[in-house]
Amino acid sequence: MTDNQMTTYLEVLATLSIPKGKKQTILAALELFSKQGYDGTSTAEIAAAARVSQATVFKYFVTKENLLLEVINPVLPALFGDFFNLLKDKNDLEEAVDFIVVNRLIFFEVNYPLLQIVFQEVMVNASLKKHILALSEKNHILSKMGSWLETLKEANPTVNQDLDLVSIIRCIIGPMLAYFGQRYIMGIASQDPEMDIAIIKKQILAGITN
Repeated sequence: MTDNQMTTYLEVLATLSIPKGKKQTILAALELFSKQGYDGTSTAEIAAAARVSQATVFKYFVTKENLLLEVINPVLPALFGDFFNLLKDKNDLEEAVDFIVVNRLIFFEVNYPLLQIVFQEVMVNASLKKHILALSEKNHILSKMGSWLETLKEANPTVNQDLDLVSIIRCIIGPMLAYFGQRYIMGIASQDPEMDIAIIKKQILAGITN
């Protein structure tokens, strides 16, 4: 896989060994939750879009909240796997920042329905927030990021050595999340995507270096 060849939500979902009706329900929920919001979508609408009965929806998921978690649970870890495998060998600061920005913005673009649900619901759904944190811990996402950042700091003296892991992650993720919010949550188109990406890279480098 090349650095920015992206595994999409649909590709990962296609590999899962689950019943057809369950997969159809997850896909329908993904589409409706991203368009209408979690609270604005009924199980009846999901069943109709999936072409299954409501009884089938409840058979597989029991509650709508369980369905929301199932939309995220089998896929989010797999979507991060390739990223960390590619990132771990990038210890030059500018090369690493360039990779992170380009790779993650492509990731945002091809998986924005899933991420839109996550970003919208995590603000108001304590159960979802707890679930995502547990999922991150189970898949060692923070520890993998932390190990790489320690190596990056050792290899690049210009990185501010006083910044802890959380501060560096915030400096890296913040500008990209703002851009994602502008493009996909607020629907404000970019007039010059290449310029926007260059600015994001500069913001990150300015935030983590002395």
